[in-house]
Amino acid sequence: MPHEHERMGVCVVRVVCQPYGPLITVQVDLDPGKALTVRKTTTVDAEIAVEFVREFILDFIAASPPAG
Repeated sequence: MPHEHERMGVCVVRVVCQPYGPLITVQVDLDPGKALTVRKTTTVDAEIAVEFVREFILDFIAASPPAG
């Protein structure tokens, strides 16, 4: 049986301390190496950043072929 290509997604979270609070940048790529798959958001709200990461994980799982 041939070895299947392993799917990979990338999520980078960068947090910078600012006088008014953290500045959070989240960059996600569901399919590295392909154009137009990178999304990015910058916020001071941790809940927004967490939701962005959550959506990335759910989108990645939804795009994965079923096991078996």
